[in-house]
Order: sequence, then C-alpha cells, then structure tokens
Amino acid sequence: MSNPCMGHCDINVTANIYADVLEGMKRNIAASIEQMLTGNNSTAVD
Repeated sequence: MSNPCMGHCDINVTANIYADVLEGMKRNIAASIEQMLTGNNSTAVD
C-alpha cells in the first residue's frame, strides 16, 4: 500500500531542512572567502 502523502505532507519540514543547510553553506563559504582574503590559512570553520 502506498502512502498518499509521500513527500508532500511534510513539505514544511523539508523546506526548513533545506533552508538550514543552505544557510550553513553560506556561512562556511563566507568564512572560507574571508580566510583567503585575510591570508589566514588555518582550518576552515565547521
């Protein structure tokens, strides 16, 4: 028996997960760019 809501009942949860992941990626990219511009070659932020 298939789930009639498969993939759509929790669309808000999925959207929130994507938003959190994208925000984290933006922070990491910004930190990497800042390190390159300042010449700081230490380990990137998580």
